Formats: sequence, C-alpha cells, structure tokens
Amino acid sequence: DTPYLPLCDAAADTAQERQHALGERIARNPGDSWAWVRLVSAQDAAADTPVLQGAAVLAPHHANVLKRRAGEALQEGRLEEGVDLLMQLIRHRGNAEAAQGIARLATTPGGMDLLRPHLPQARRWLPATLPSMPTRRGSRRMWLG
Repeated sequence: DTPYLPLCDAAADTAQERQHALGERIARNPGDSWAWVRLVSAQDAAADTPVLQGAAVLAPHHANVLKRRAGEALQEGRLEEGVDLLMQLIRHRGNAEAAQGIARLATTPGGMDLLRPHLPQARRWLPATLPSMPTRRGSRRMWLG
C-alpha cells in the first residue's frame, strides 16, 4: 500500500554490514562522534584500536568509549590509566561494572597502591564500590585488605 515506507526494520543487517555502513558514514563525516561510538560498540573488545582512538578523541566521556579504553589499558598493563578510566566511569556515570572492577582490584596485591591517588575523591567512588567488595567467609563485614 505504501511503497515508500519500509515494511521491515533494517535491523536484519549483519554486524559486518552495520560496521561497514558506519565506516562509510565516518568517511563522509569524520566528526560524527555518534558514528564513532556506535562503531566501537559494534566491534568486539579485541578489535581495531584506531577506531577506539578516533572515538576517544571525539567522544572521550561516553561510557562505552571509557569502558573500552579502560579494558584495553588494563589488558596492556597500563594499570594506572585503566584505574583512572574506571574511576571516571564510576564518578561520572555511576557504572556498576566499573565499581565491581575497582572492588576486585582493591583485593589484589598492589591494588590499594593503585587506588591511593584516588582517595582524596573517595566520597565520589567508594560508596558505589563498597557493595561489590568481597566479604570474609562467615562474616557480613566488608574486607578492605
């Protein structure tokens, strides 16, 4: 009846087609931060670092970009940078995954040393992190190290 209206959602596209379309969109408009963020989100964690770098320039505070940058930094052993990015996610986005990561990190050897520079702002991240802290066996009290 209405040939100019699509009857099916374009969501039937494959992931590769979506990524290709986003790449073309970025080629037409390199400053399209939303396309960069969507491309980062569409790729798996081990994917294209230049795409992540582009998204970090154009949308540095977007939660998906921060999360991917934090994961990459921690994976590559840049622990201070990774912790800083996780702290940004907690402080500015209230990200529960980041809070869980910080809680796990706090219980590792050297974890408290990585958190020490962030203690002056603890009121902004510690309340979100405490519920994720592991408890002692048989006790309800929190274990902080």
